[in-house]
Amino acid sequence: TVTRNNMTTNLQVETIFRAHFVCWRIMGFLPTENYRQLYIAYSIFMNIIVTIGYPLHLLIGLLMSTTLFEVIKNVAVMLTVLVCSIKTFVTWLKFRNIEIMFDIIRRQNKRISLDKDESLYIKYVSLKRLGQILKLFTVLYAAAGLSAELSVLFNGIMGTWSLMYPAYFPFDPFASHWLYAVAHVYQFFGVSFQILQNLINDSFAGMHMALLSSQIQILSMRVSKIGYDKRKSKEENNQELLECIQDHKDLLE
Repeated sequence: TVTRNNMTTNLQVETIFRAHFVCWRIMGFLPTENYRQLYIAYSIFMNIIVTIGYPLHLLIGLLMSTTLFEVIKNVAVMLTVLVCSIKTFVTWLKFRNIEIMFDIIRRQNKRISLDKDESLYIKYVSLKRLGQILKLFTVLYAAAGLSAELSVLFNGIMGTWSLMYPAYFPFDPFASHWLYAVAHVYQFFGVSFQILQNLINDSFAGMHMALLSSQIQILSMRVSKIGYDKRKSKEENNQELLECIQDHKDLLE
């Protein structure tokens, strides 16, 4: 029973990051084996029109602003979007490090012994904490995007249709209903994509630190047991100590 629970627990530790891998694929970070060239084209297109294009159209809109209200509103949004794009670009540059980190996590998971205390700690403390972090970020970021869209719809129903954010378009968004729809869909889609990027970038860092904290706690539990099992020889205890030292080196990476 303990072995089965341990296998389930190890699987759950990797599964809880599955949302990040799905989103990284949407963001263009993880090329597929099939249709690789098509995926690369998709990745380039998405990151040009959103990661680069979205802050750019806000920046140009800021430079063309004619009122203080537009300047203040656009500066806050533009800086937020720009920082998000920079974080996404840095994550892309360092993505190999993330893959190495997951290899270390998998090795650590294999080291989780059949000890009941370690299994319970992973199941009821570590996984619960990671899930709470992801849910918290998801609620906060989803609420931010939804409130922006609802604000536009509410103002439109009241008779004043406007863009989500003051920005530049190569056409007049208010020249026709179709052009306004194009501009609005781009801004809504773009900010949704940026929120997704921010969600993944920020939640992953928090979840990684929480998981690292749990792994350190488990290592401490493991070290504290060395030498107390009278059924094990001195050589076996020494080997366990060496393995714990290697675990510590892995965590320091």
